[in-house]
Amino acid sequence: MDEGFESIEGEIDLATIEEVTTRVLANPAKTVVLDASQLTFIDSAGLRGLINAQNTLAEQGRKLTIANRPQMLVRLLEITGMTDYF
Repeated sequence: MDEGFESIEGEIDLATIEEVTTRVLANPAKTVVLDASQLTFIDSAGLRGLINAQNTLAEQGRKLTIANRPQMLVRLLEITGMTDYF
């Protein structure tokens, strides 16, 4: 399986990041595509969790891509220099 899709809705923060990363890491695809079109909020804990998930996938020879990024996520990735990381 080359690509596997996961979607996120609502918020990614300290309270929800464990569920999101568990789903991402459980997806068996070579490239896990995270649809963020329904994302309404992400904080530093959420971003850190996504970075950790990306690092874990990379260790397995896989990767995480974030699709349909809302403007607030684009801005967060720009500010933190992580735009090209995902």
